[in-house]
Amino acid sequence: MLLKTLVENTSISSSFQHKHGICFYIEVENHKMLFDLGPNDLFIENAKKMNVDLKQIDTVIISHGHVDHAGALQSF
Repeated sequence: MLLKTLVENTSISSSFQHKHGICFYIEVENHKMLFDLGPNDLFIENAKKMNVDLKQIDTVIISHGHVDHAGALQSF
């Protein structure tokens, strides 16, 4: 399993922006998933920097409807 944090409250370097919210990229043998999407399209920018091809996503899981978890659904 591969897990990458695309959006979170902090960042590991100034190369990645951060925002209140969460978005995880999860890759397992047969699936590429996003768990939550964060508050805006920041996950798209960080995914590009981390070589995550969002066109390959086959499953999106939204934990709940708050904007910091599902605000970017339309952007996706």
